[in-house]
Amino acid sequence: MKDSIISIEIDIPDLAKRDGCIQNMEKMIQEKKNFIIEKRNRMQEEERKNEFLRGINKDYEKYYHYIVNEKNNQVRFMDGLTEYIDKIIREGELKEEDLKRAEWEQQKIMMEITSIKDELNQLTKNIE
Repeated sequence: MKDSIISIEIDIPDLAKRDGCIQNMEKMIQEKKNFIIEKRNRMQEEERKNEFLRGINKDYEKYYHYIVNEKNNQVRFMDGLTEYIDKIIREGELKEEDLKRAEWEQQKIMMEITSIKDELNQLTKNIE
């Protein structure tokens, strides 16, 4: 088997623009999550008062559990990426620049895992 070298090209202006878009989307996602959590908590309060709302609350519960499950899946996927990058770093014959880039990407993934875990904690702390 022939050894291969992984090369990653980065265009800094495109990355900055993409990062700005990602930050805007993350802000919007966080606002939606907060809205859903608030609605869920309100629905739980109202459910106690109105039997009709129990069905609607069950739908919110299903969606809530779906979100939690997706976040757990994201963590598992990101962990897999981290392990893969770690394997490339250990076993690959990377140039110094590519090695630094791989380590940088791994750090970004680890920060994203922390962020997702924080979101999970935020979602799950609101469960009664």
